[in-house]
Amino acid sequence: MKILYEPWSLGDAVIAASALCENLEEFKLACHPRWHDLLRAAIGEHKNVGLLGVELDYSTLKSGSEFSWFQELREDSNHSVEIDSSSGLEVYSIRGDFRDYLSARRNFPKCEMKVSGWYAFIARRFALLNYPYKSQWIAVKNRYEAWAELLGIDFESIKKSYEMKRQARVNIDDGVIGIHLGAQWISRQYPYVSVLKKMIERDGFTVRLFAGKNDMLPAGVSETEVIRLMGIELIDEIKKLRLILVNDSGPMHLAAFIGVDAVCLARISNIQEWIPPGVGHVDSKNMPKGYQADAYYKSDSKLYDWPLPSEVLRSLDENPIYRKAKLRVSRKPYSGPLVSILIPTYNRENYLRGCIDSALSQSYPNIEVIVVDNASTDDSWAICKEYSEKDSRFLAFQNSENLGPVKNWERCVEEASGTYAKLLFSDDYVSPEFVEKSVCLMEERNTAFVFSSVKIGTEIDQSRVWYPWETKTGYYSSRNFIKSLYSGPSVPVSPGCALFKMDDMKKNLISEIETTDLFDFRSHGAGTDVLLYLMSAKDYPRVAFIHEPLTFFRSHSGSITKSSRDGTVKRAYNHALVWFNDKYLDRHLRSRVFARVWLEEILIHRSWVPLKKIWARYYKDPFTLSAFGPPHLFFGYVFRRFKQHYF
Repeated sequence: MKILYEPWSLGDAVIAASALCENLEEFKLACHPRWHDLLRAAIGEHKNVGLLGVELDYSTLKSGSEFSWFQELREDSNHSVEIDSSSGLEVYSIRGDFRDYLSARRNFPKCEMKVSGWYAFIARRFALLNYPYKSQWIAVKNRYEAWAELLGIDFESIKKSYEMKRQARVNIDDGVIGIHLGAQWISRQYPYVSVLKKMIERDGFTVRLFAGKNDMLPAGVSETEVIRLMGIELIDEIKKLRLILVNDSGPMHLAAFIGVDAVCLARISNIQEWIPPGVGHVDSKNMPKGYQADAYYKSDSKLYDWPLPSEVLRSLDENPIYRKAKLRVSRKPYSGPLVSILIPTYNRENYLRGCIDSALSQSYPNIEVIVVDNASTDDSWAICKEYSEKDSRFLAFQNSENLGPVKNWERCVEEASGTYAKLLFSDDYVSPEFVEKSVCLMEERNTAFVFSSVKIGTEIDQSRVWYPWETKTGYYSSRNFIKSLYSGPSVPVSPGCALFKMDDMKKNLISEIETTDLFDFRSHGAGTDVLLYLMSAKDYPRVAFIHEPLTFFRSHSGSITKSSRDGTVKRAYNHALVWFNDKYLDRHLRSRVFARVWLEEILIHRSWVPLKKIWARYYKDPFTLSAFGPPHLFFGYVFRRFKQHYF
């Protein structure tokens, strides 16, 4: 008797079952008992399947003895397996895992062990040994091929068996596509499921979302949308699908095993090691080339580098199964949220075309581009009319007189009809992937806004990256964002690199606040922009950050930040921060805010400025040492900023 030893995951067990089916009489499969019903249903209840139950503490993380052998399946009269360890018993494993070797020896003391994959197992843990595979000098071994090679089976016969199962399928609904969320770890889940679902529905399909009993749900997916099934019920539902999208996990192997066409979204592991025969795959840009997975990808908060929904759709359009099915179903309008890209402009004829082209080049399909010309005296309006005649997504408006920057922003918002809004200033560019990546993160209902790091310079190839706030893409608390904004230039103040909810933008574009010197924010927009961030962040528990420079801010002599050399812009931001702190934050933070304001005024004047004078400029109450909170916070902030500048 030959026992295929796979005590780990469902995927490992299904891979071994592909070889088991080549000789059901001679081969038996030892795997975790929880997979037995699934495997019997997948192989066929009418066949005599030899399954042994084995559960190892190091794979299930249960407490107890080091190894435990389940006897219950031997006692099951319907599926009994008689084992005579003295009659030439052979145990096979492709994992090269020493723990598997020891457990098999304990369970079958007199067996002959035949194990492969030792080097690959070690290469997963040591970068030096993984280097030949990472450099692609040596190809990784596919696990289906590894089983065939170890057992002396022709791998082509396994591939042919899988192909015959796909061709033999009946009662298929061409209009239904499945997505299995898979995995109990967020790091292994495709984070953009909600957007991908809507984009597939645009092609006319009905999309069903599947998940395991304990699988977590990605952002934008509610419990009511998900079908949680296991066992025979799961197999019956999957068999009805035209095609299923899966990640690198057990459902991928199970779908391929029962003959369902599948496409894998791969990121964490080298898919060449795991891909079943006949399964397509869409890979992340930095998918590991060798056996070792990127340690960062194992983090549940690091979500970047997954294939974008648009990339998945392009791959599906090249898939003959999907393409043929799409021809048979009626195309529906895209149901994803409309995103309005708002471009206020004034005398930007030299930069406007590039800005508009970047907006219209978005990979996300459901956009409108709103341009409002603020009574320009150059050819800006002529450029706007040209674009409005050749692209239905482009809408151009012109003010009869110059309203000032902020009023022009408000006019853009009034003319827009999207669910989300993105301000794009007419001398800047936006990456083609900005809206798509932002919407994917914004679908989580408790997110205030999504922003990215930016490039700043005179031209893109002469720019450098600013605002790399955190080291990874993901969700962060609004409290930390507000704290970072008050602490220094680690987060942007310009909304040109962010996506907001339209309702929040309408509510939080504040052009007038109560100040001591009646400061006019409407003439330049500084202060209004940072308040848009602050007012939005205070209403939600978290914000989303994309650790990629997806926007380019152009620095030139005509930009507000460059042209303002009298300190007007810095004072505008100071007034906004003081106002927001006193109105919404803990007054104990006054000391830090005042310290920042005082240092900014010293930089503006390039000389010493008395504390009392600065206090009178920004605060209404009389100046006292206790008025701005604990003095040690004030002097601590001053000391830290002093160290940053001079040490």
